[in-house]
Amino acid sequence: MIIGFPTLRLRGDYLAIVTLGFGEIIPRFFQNGDDLGGFNLTNGTIGIKAIDSPGFPFLPDSLATWQRFSTLDLNPWYYTILAMVLITIYVNVRLQNSRLGRAWISVREDETAAAAMGINPVTTKLWAYALARFSAGSPARSTGRLSRTSSPTPSRSTSPYSYFVWSCSGGWGTSTA
Repeated sequence: MIIGFPTLRLRGDYLAIVTLGFGEIIPRFFQNGDDLGGFNLTNGTIGIKAIDSPGFPFLPDSLATWQRFSTLDLNPWYYTILAMVLITIYVNVRLQNSRLGRAWISVREDETAAAAMGINPVTTKLWAYALARFSAGSPARSTGRLSRTSSPTPSRSTSPYSYFVWSCSGGWGTSTA
């Protein structure tokens, strides 16, 4: 929300440039987060170590493998992630035909006309931004719990630059890749 709110008025290539800028600033912040005014927030490039593995501690002892997940038995991981995927699909299908989903479609098609019809484009875009961040962060949380560490360095890639070049050159339809 802190990043999404200032960029709401931008469109097209300007939005892509700001997105790339934040895509460079945020990882640098977490890489240098070991000394923020004397406070160690992210442990720098070493990352956050010793993340507890997930589980359901309230289950009875007969379901001991579900109380604390291990990396040797991947069945709890599989079924938990499968349940998360199914819940995400269900929520997305329900959102598509909801009032918020129709507002997203109208803002996407013509923001000025949507505003004239009484839809607040600011809150609509912020909801889209928040739900996109949540759905993008869910696999990252699962990966961090499975590997029991979180580091800012392995998530870097050059693909945002390709997306920027594609948006400047005319979109997906004009790319030869």
